[in-house]
Formats: sequence, C-alpha cells, structure tokens
Amino acid sequence: MNAGATRYLDLLEQRIALLGSLADALVSAGASISAFDIDGLEARIITQQQLCAEISALDSRIGRGAAPLCRADSVCRAQTTSA
Repeated sequence: MNAGATRYLDLLEQRIALLGSLADALVSAGASISAFDIDGLEARIITQQQLCAEISALDSRIGRGAAPLCRADSVCRAQTTSA
C-alpha cells in the first residue's frame, strides 16, 4: 500500500473514532435529559460541538488529500447536499 493510501486510511480511522465519541456524547446527553440534569446536558452539548468541529476539520483534510469517498459523482453530490 502506498503512503497516500495509508494516510487516507489513518484519517478515516480517526474519523470513525471521533464519530464513536460523538455517539457516546449523544447517548450521555439523552441520559442527562432523562435525569433533568441541565448542567450535564450543557456539558454534553459543548463536547458535541467540539467533536463536530474536529470531524469537520478532519473531513477537510480527507477531502484535500484523498480520493472521493464515493464512487459516482451523483452519489457524492447527494451525500453533500443531504448533510
């Protein structure tokens, strides 16, 4: 595997890890809502915002240095417009 492909896979692995952390933060926010824990909910929202910013920055790095994540242009456009 060439260096570019290895770097691309590393970035995707980082993205998957961040998405997992975001999922955990969303579950925790739900628990805070159920417990009427406003302070906890606010903390989870801040965490979610930070994770979303990290994911967005990583997506930019992936987009600049790697091939498209999808095979057909129409699929790429559909994914972009639905996000």
